[in-house]
This record gives sequence, C-alpha cells and structure tokens, in this order.
Amino acid sequence: VVTFVQTHNKESHIGGIPPKQYYTAEVLQSNDFRYTNASVTPEKTADNIYKGGEAVFDVELENTRTTSDTYTLSLTKNLPSGWSSNFCIGSACYSSTATVQLNAGESETVSIHIFSSENALSGDKGIVTLTITSQSKPDGKSGVTFTATVLSGPTQPTVTFESASTTSITLSWTKNTDSNFDRYEIHKSTSSGFTPANATFVKTLTDQDTTYYEVPGLTEDTEYYFKIRVYDTNDQYSDSDEISAKTSKAPEEKKGIPGFEMCMLIIALGLIFILRKRFVK
Repeated sequence: VVTFVQTHNKESHIGGIPPKQYYTAEVLQSNDFRYTNASVTPEKTADNIYKGGEAVFDVELENTRTTSDTYTLSLTKNLPSGWSSNFCIGSACYSSTATVQLNAGESETVSIHIFSSENALSGDKGIVTLTITSQSKPDGKSGVTFTATVLSGPTQPTVTFESASTTSITLSWTKNTDSNFDRYEIHKSTSSGFTPANATFVKTLTDQDTTYYEVPGLTEDTEYYFKIRVYDTNDQYSDSDEISAKTSKAPEEKKGIPGFEMCMLIIALGLIFILRKRFVK
C-alpha cells in the first residue's frame, strides 16, 4: 500500500505536483497476511525454555494465490548475550534469510528455533520476528513475533563446612524442598572461582533428605573449594556459593629413640650422685 505524504505547507495539486512541492512515498506494512498473498498459521507464539535449552515454534505458510509465488523469509533477533536462533524449512536451516516457492494452495512448515545460553537467568527472554514478503507483492510485508522465556531453576542451596581430618572434609547443606527435585552433585577444586564440570565432580546423591557428605581421598594440609549443584527433573540446576576448607596437618613425630633422652638423663644424674658421694668421703 503506497500513500503520498505532503511535506510542504503549500497546497498540493491534483493535476500535478507544482514546483518546489516535496512529497515522500511510504510503504504501509501490516501484520494482516493478506498483504503477502499468504496464509500464516503459527502453532504458538510463546513458550518456556531452560538454561542451555531450545524452544521450537512451527508456522504453516500457505500460498493463497491461484498461481505459484515465491516468498522471502527473514528473521529479526532480539536475544540476550550467548543466545542464538534460526529457522528451518524441511531439513535446511537458515540464520537470517531464505526463499521458498509454493504452488497455488501449497503449504510449507517453517520451524523457528531459539537457543538459550548455559548461563541464562530465570526470566530472561529471547524474542525473534519472522517477516514474510511475497515477491509478487513486494510492498506488503508481514511478521509474526515469537518469545521464549527462561524458567526458574531449583532453589539455591547453602553449603557449610562441618569438620576436617588429614584426608577428608565433611560438608552439609540446606535441604532442597522443590517438588521436582532430581539430585545433588558435589564438586571440588583446588582453585577458587571454579565452575562445576566433569573434572570437578565428586559425588551424586539422589536422596532429597541427604544434606551432608564426607569428601574422602584428600591431601593433608591442603585447601579445597566446594560447590553443591542441585538439579531438577527438567535438568535445570542451581549452584551454591563457593566455600573453602582445609584438611588438617598430621602431628609431627618426635625424633630419636623413644625414652633415650630420659635414660641418658637418669645415667647422668646417677654419675653425679656417685661422684659427689665419693668426694664427700
């Protein structure tokens, strides 16, 4: 749809544009897909997503013309840092733009994918807009917007140091009471500021009531750093704050033969006594 907008204060003329009169042409866009000679039916336009997860939105695109037409599809993204998105037509996927040709009355499924980052926060939103333009009617553009929102993860645990020996450290933590609890994971490192990973994994505990664990196999007089990770049944997780704890040092062994020093002292005192007694006589 094209309209002419007068940008000068003088009166316009129907029979022609007088000198020094300025007009601009504007293309009016609408989300009514009649402007694109197509019928677009989204299965849904909003969904939940997990940290490091994926949300998928299927759209049915149909050519409503009596002849074939080609459509240009483009994806506009408003995503948090670390997120990504694309759309797929059949087995082919595209990050931004693609075209699809449809015969009269033919339809095609377009799948929009939104991927969240591993460190996404609860409530983060990823928003993308699929815009469709008919090549037979390029002035008409219509779009559908899709939103994926990150669900909240498990309640964050609080971990506490309980005790230490030369080769172990005992930890306790607050019990998770979420109805979709799955497991606790214990992680340790000798470096502060670590992120739980396979290399730091110590133990999995699936009993929700278990709130303590003695970490074995440690080195004496060494500082360690710990985190408790809690998973729910949706594979969402929350990490505790990091704490540090140090194994105790083994007591030093006394050098020399046991009792040797005492024996020497007794002998020395005996000799002194004998010598004094001899001189007194």
